[in-house]
Amino acid sequence: MIIAAAYIGIEQDYLFSMPVFEVSKSRYGSRPFVEALEIADYIHGRTSPADRIGVLGSEPEIYFYANRIAATGYIYVYALLERQKYAIRMQEQMVDELNASRPKYVVFVDIQDSWLGAPGQTFKPDEKFLSWSKRYLRDCYELAGIADIPPSGPATFVWENVAAYRPRSKSIVYTYRSRTDTPCSVSINY
Repeated sequence: MIIAAAYIGIEQDYLFSMPVFEVSKSRYGSRPFVEALEIADYIHGRTSPADRIGVLGSEPEIYFYANRIAATGYIYVYALLERQKYAIRMQEQMVDELNASRPKYVVFVDIQDSWLGAPGQTFKPDEKFLSWSKRYLRDCYELAGIADIPPSGPATFVWENVAAYRPRSKSIVYTYRSRTDTPCSVSINY
């Protein structure tokens, strides 16, 4: 009981008075856990339960919060980018699934931790996969929103006049909307 009371005394700001974005930043850095709620809400309000969505990054909570089905079986990219013998095949499979399912929205998480996995990992995201991601979004989607996540303080969300906005931080989550209902396919070349 004394230990619990001491802990509560030491951590009282964290436990009782810190805004949720500060708690998240203090524990998880730039990972967009809090921002995922607003992004998912935006997508949920513009899609039907039958629509599929995609996330290029490692934020599977967006599928859950949006209550929408993933366009691919790969709900996060860590395993696709690890140095292991199936990585390229897994990337190709994700690309094939995204091309085939034509998600109505795709979220691209431009935050290093979303692509690298566990802290301290030294590998870099596969440049071909990142290059494919950017081509796929450029050719098949239009920018619909930006979450600009500063090192401290709440994120700035931009859902209108998105093309004119210039992000100020290094941690950004982009939300893209499909340009049409017609098929759009971008291959990956290894």
